[in-house]
Amino acid sequence: MSSTKKSGGRSAISDVVAREYTIHLHKRIFGMQFKKRAPRAIKEIKKFAYTAMVRLYLCITAKIRNRAVFAK
Repeated sequence: MSSTKKSGGRSAISDVVAREYTIHLHKRIFGMQFKKRAPRAIKEIKKFAYTAMVRLYLCITAKIRNRAVFAK
């Protein structure tokens, strides 16, 4: 038997891009009622990520939310 091997294919690993962004939450939450700040911050982060990454579905895990978003 002969081996069938694809040549000239595109690797998925070469398409992976890592980016870090700093989101200025103060200007997005300014003047917001204290109880509504955390949910609004999550919504604004998702909105920013949709535009930056061009994704249809985005999930922010609780670990990221608790450690990174609400850290001072």
